[in-house]
Amino acid sequence: MTTNPNRSGEPRNSDRGAAPTRNDLEAILSRDPDNAGAIFHLARMDLLSDPSGAAERVLSAIERGARDARLPEIAAEAVRRADDPDLVPRFMEAARIARVPKEAVSAAKARLDAPPIRLPRSSGKLKGAEAALAKGRIGEAARRADEVLKSSPTNAAARWLRARARARIGEHDAAIRDIGAAIAAEPGCDGLHARLATWLQRNGSHVEATASARAALRLNPDNPEAWIAIGQAAEALRDTSGALMALRRAVQILPASRAARVALGKALHRAKRPGEAREAFERAARDGRPDAPLLLDLAETAAMQGNSADARKYFDKALELEPKNVFIAERAAAHLQSEADPGADALYRRAIGLSNRPAPIIHGYGLTTRIAPDDPLAESLGRVWTDPERPPSDRAAAGFALSRIHENAGNAEAAASYLAPANALVMEAERPEPWKQRDELDELIGAFEGFGGRTVDGAPTADPIFVTGMPRSGTTLIEQILASHPDVTAIGETGFFATAATRLMRKGDGFRGFAELKDGELAELGHAYMERVDAYAPGAGRVADKSILTWSVIGLVNLALPRARVLVLDRDPRDTLLSIWKNKFAPNTNGFAYDIDHLVAQYGMFRRMTAFWERAAPGGFVRVSYENLVSDPEPRTRDLVAAAGLSWDDACLSPQKTERRVTTLSVGQVRRPIYKTSLRSWEKYGAAVAPLIEAIDKLEAEPDVA
Repeated sequence: MTTNPNRSGEPRNSDRGAAPTRNDLEAILSRDPDNAGAIFHLARMDLLSDPSGAAERVLSAIERGARDARLPEIAAEAVRRADDPDLVPRFMEAARIARVPKEAVSAAKARLDAPPIRLPRSSGKLKGAEAALAKGRIGEAARRADEVLKSSPTNAAARWLRARARARIGEHDAAIRDIGAAIAAEPGCDGLHARLATWLQRNGSHVEATASARAALRLNPDNPEAWIAIGQAAEALRDTSGALMALRRAVQILPASRAARVALGKALHRAKRPGEAREAFERAARDGRPDAPLLLDLAETAAMQGNSADARKYFDKALELEPKNVFIAERAAAHLQSEADPGADALYRRAIGLSNRPAPIIHGYGLTTRIAPDDPLAESLGRVWTDPERPPSDRAAAGFALSRIHENAGNAEAAASYLAPANALVMEAERPEPWKQRDELDELIGAFEGFGGRTVDGAPTADPIFVTGMPRSGTTLIEQILASHPDVTAIGETGFFATAATRLMRKGDGFRGFAELKDGELAELGHAYMERVDAYAPGAGRVADKSILTWSVIGLVNLALPRARVLVLDRDPRDTLLSIWKNKFAPNTNGFAYDIDHLVAQYGMFRRMTAFWERAAPGGFVRVSYENLVSDPEPRTRDLVAAAGLSWDDACLSPQKTERRVTTLSVGQVRRPIYKTSLRSWEKYGAAVAPLIEAIDKLEAEPDVA
C-alpha cells in the first residue's frame, strides 16, 4: 500500500486555492495514487461521462484504505449510475473491509436502492470522443460526434456528446437543440431531461425548465439534477417554499453534491435564513477548496448575520483568488460602505477601474461620496449618459448619479434635467408593472371590509416594533433611532410579515374576506413571523422591523402580534415623492417609482389604506411626523421612544453614532446627525418638478375613500 500523508485531505494544488483541473488531479495521482481528495474530485467529474470508471476509481481507493467520509457517497452514486449489479457487492465488501462508518454505509445503501440515472450509452467511435471531452479536447470530441451523426443522425449518444461539447464553448442554443434531438431519440433517459432543465434554467426559461425537470422526475423521482433545476426555477419565479423543498430534496438524495448545497445556500440566503445558508455554504466548501464565487456567498451571508469580521475575511479571500473580479470588488465595497468603513472608497475605485460598465458602480459609490462635477468619474458618467448604444440600465444609473452630483454642487436645475429621462430609461430596462401591486392593494382593502378587533387565543407574546411608511419618508432614520436603544435590534427591511399576511389572505386569484380568517390561522401567522425573525437574527431580543408594506396589513399585525407596536411615518408627500423620483432602487423593486402617475397613485393608496386602518382598527398604530421630528428632535424622539414601548435612553438622541450595517439608499444620511435641510427640499427645484407637484396637489384635494 502506498503511504499517503494526505490520505483524508484535499488534493495538493499550488494555485492558492483555485479549483483543481483534471490535469492538476491526474498529476497529483501520478505522484500520490491514494490521494483521497484527488480521487473524490476526479470521480465527481466522471459521474456523467464515465460512471463505471468513477466507481472503479473510488472503490479501488476504499479497498486500499483511503479514508474520507465523502468517498462512500460518491462511490454509491457512481455505482448507481453505472447500473452494474456486479459493482454492488464489491462496494459493500469494500466498505466492510475499510470499516466505513455505519451511517455512511446506510446513506450509500439508500443511494444504491434508488433508480439509476439513465443516459445514452456511448460505444465504438464515441468512446474516444468521450475520452477527448473528458480531457478538455472539445473540438476533437465534437468532430468525432459529427462523424457518427453523418451516418446515424438519430444517434442519441452522439447528440448528447455534441450537446455537452457545444455547451462547454458557450453555444447554448445549439446545445439545447442537440439535447432535444437526443431526447426525441431516447425519451426514457431521465438524465437527458434533467440536463435540458438545467440549461433552460440558466437561459432564463424557468417554466420550460420546470417542465423538463418534471419529465425527468416522472422517469426517476431521485434525479438530483432535476430537483436542483426545479428549485432554482421556483426561486426565480419567487416560490420560496417550493425552491427550498426541491433543493433540500436534492441534498438529501446526493449529500456529496456541491452544486446542490450551493444552490440550497443561495435560496436560503435570499429567503433571509442566513444561519442555514451559511451551514450549506460551509458544507459545500468542505468538499474542496472554495472558489471565489463560493467565498463571496459566504461573505454576504456572514454580513447578513452581522458578523463583520467573517464577512471581511471571506471578501478578502475571494479577492485574493480573483483580484480582477469586478463583481466581487463592488460587493466588497458595498459591504464596507454599509458599515461606514473608509476602506470602501479604495475598493469602489478599484471596481470602477476594472469595469467596462462603471456607471452602476459609480452610482452606488456616490451614495456616500460627493463627486464633483469636474471629477473624471462625472466625465465618464457623461459619456455613458449620452451614448445611445449603452444599455438603458447603465444610462439610467448614469443619469441618477449625475443628478445627485449636480444637486450636491448646488445646481438644482441641472440636477432636475436628468430625472425624467433617467426614470424613463428604468421603465425601458425593467418594464415594471406597477399597477399590479396597486390593484392588489385595492382588492385587499375590499377583503378587509368588516374588520373588527378580537382577541386571538394562542397569539405570541412577542413585542416587535414595526416601522413602516412610503419609501424615502424617514423610515431608516426612525429605525436608526430605535437601533440606538440598548434593548432593540434593528433587523432591516425583511418584508416577512406583510408577505406572509398577504399569502394568508389570498384565495385563488383574489383574496378571501377577513371574516373567513380563523383565530388559529392568525395565531400561526404571528408565530411563523417570530420563527422567521429568530432564524434571521438568533437571540435578537426585541426587534425593530422596517418593512415598507406593513402599512397594508396593520390590522393583522394587531391580531397576530397583539403586543407589537406599529409606527407609520408621515412626511410631506412633495418631499417624499420627489426623493423617490430622484433615486434608482434595486432592480425590480418599487416599480411604481419611475412614472409620475404611478408614483402619485401609490402614495394615494398608502394614504387611503392608513385612513382605512385608523377607522377599522383605532389605536392600532401611531403616526410619526418626519417634519416634527427633525424640527424639534429631543422632545419628539422621546415621544417616539415612548410610542415604541421603550424606556428612555440618551443614546437615542445620537443615532448617527450607532454602528450597524445599513444597506438602503439612506446609507450616507444615517451617519449624519438629524438635520433639517431635507424639509421642503422640493422648492429648490421649482418648475422642473411642476408636473409632480401638480399631481400631488390634485390627489390631496380628493377625499380618502376606503
